[in-house]
Amino acid sequence: MKKSKVLITTALSCALLLSACGNKEANNKNTATNNNAVVESTEETKAENGEIILHRSYLAPHGDKSFGRIIVATSGDKIVAANIDEFQFLDSADEKLPNTDKEFGKGFADGKVLASKRLNNEMYSKLMAEKGGATKTIVENYEAIENFAVGKTIEEVEKVANEAKPGEKVDAVSGATLADTVGYLNAIVETAKDGSLATTAAFDGNVEDLKIAQTYTANGEEKYVTDAVVLKDGDKIVVANIDELFFMENGVGVPNSDKSFGEGYKDAKSPLVSKKVNNEEYSKAMKEYGKSTKSMMENYKAIEDFAAGKTAEEIKNVVSESKAGEPIDAVSGATLAGTGALLTDITDAAL
Repeated sequence: MKKSKVLITTALSCALLLSACGNKEANNKNTATNNNAVVESTEETKAENGEIILHRSYLAPHGDKSFGRIIVATSGDKIVAANIDEFQFLDSADEKLPNTDKEFGKGFADGKVLASKRLNNEMYSKLMAEKGGATKTIVENYEAIENFAVGKTIEEVEKVANEAKPGEKVDAVSGATLADTVGYLNAIVETAKDGSLATTAAFDGNVEDLKIAQTYTANGEEKYVTDAVVLKDGDKIVVANIDELFFMENGVGVPNSDKSFGEGYKDAKSPLVSKKVNNEEYSKAMKEYGKSTKSMMENYKAIEDFAAGKTAEEIKNVVSESKAGEPIDAVSGATLAGTGALLTDITDAAL
């Protein structure tokens, strides 16, 4: 099992302190960690209606050569945490996604590799500096935009985005130097308003203590890369959101599949897709070939719901007591043979 991990800490009282991104390899796992400073508050901020929503979307905030995966956690109309990453086909990558050298990588055009900009922060930022004179890394820019959004209402972020000029820096977003900063702000707003790929969980603690942790991993088959995202309160998982990316014939591709980004595909008829976005078609195939009685989204929800309120160690214990390649009785509503693998993806993100 190989995973590529990104840890993001955000809070409602978060002050902007940009930290450099360091990549390290340990136990055959590629890991990139980014931590933002948290300013402690003497008063607790409770979740509105006692729940937290973790939103996911796939958008195109910056041109047509890449696409963005945006995560936003909300409490009522307030943004609690955010995480931005983008994927682009490059000639090479320092930190490769899991299964790049296996079945998943067969979807790439010859000589190309699908790269996460976060995982390849140093390499990609060097290109930004050489070609555009950038003075900040891509991760520093992502974090500045994320930190600006945290603690504000969706409407407040949208107002700043609407008043900004496309293609120019946004002065209000301290530390962000990207010309497309407004595009990322709009992506955060759009994601926060979209509940189609979101997960919801109860939470009665202090939202200022919550942090996002994320990893790209492959505990399942070699055709997929799992993007596991969790919102944590200490060592407890408050809410999880998982999706898997793979190349699917005649699927609904990620944004810009029909533009420059799609030039990185081995076969234009088999674009990179999200299982969640392609739930209906993928679930139909599951039913035809595997006699599945539950949709992919129903299985994801059952697994995400099971993880909510538990620690990674508690989940690992359940997986260790189950049989590999079989559904887990304790996870009510999940019928996938790969239930244990997806739970492991969640624990990989949380640890």
